[in-house]
Amino acid sequence: MTISKLSTYTRISPNTSGIRGNKITKITVHHMAGNCSIETCGEIFANPDRQASSNYGIGTDGRIGCYLPEEYHAWTSSSYWNDDRAITIEVANTTAGVMYGTWAVSDAAFDSLVNLCADICKRYGFTLVYTGDSSGSLTRHNFYANTNCPGPYLEKKTPELVQRVNAIVKGDDVTNDDINKIAIRVWEYIYHQGKADEDKILQEAGYTNKWSNRYNVLDAAFQEIHEVKEEIAEIKKAIENL
Repeated sequence: MTISKLSTYTRISPNTSGIRGNKITKITVHHMAGNCSIETCGEIFANPDRQASSNYGIGTDGRIGCYLPEEYHAWTSSSYWNDDRAITIEVANTTAGVMYGTWAVSDAAFDSLVNLCADICKRYGFTLVYTGDSSGSLTRHNFYANTNCPGPYLEKKTPELVQRVNAIVKGDDVTNDDINKIAIRVWEYIYHQGKADEDKILQEAGYTNKWSNRYNVLDAAFQEIHEVKEEIAEIKKAIENL
């Protein structure tokens, strides 16, 4: 049985057509139409009367659960053809997303979706291609049924999902090290004014230890960014609790 190493919870659903008859070449992203934990979603799919399942689920907290190993055909997309080729992923909506009908998902859930899709693409040897119909490797539930799943929020995020997943698959994703290098270049431009003789300029400006000074500048910038992110998180939480 194949289960992504990113998954931290397993609850096998009885709702399946068994082992797939086709090679995995697609991923189909769904939304839960509710803010379900991965455990609650597992409980729902464990009920044979529901006649529904997915391979994976992602909670608002970003945790990933598995409900059917990847070899198994889930009942998710209202299409036997699609579900026999696609690994299907249910993503929880935020409370505010449910309340206002935007069907938004949390940043943590979306980041986990990116990482899970990249993991799947790497292992099965394909990239995400979104064509707006069933011919692409990224498909939607509403291609096959009269539904708004995966919802306007995830539909709007489709280009970002494709870009981020494929960047990881191709090894072009931006890492923290890349960000540090960019920050250093910005620091050098600001404090050296684009001039070549860095050490001389720093000494004339009174900086005798350029590495120590560079660290202090970057540390202050990163601290400010962290504080802004915390403020945004608090605002989002307040909105969701309205």
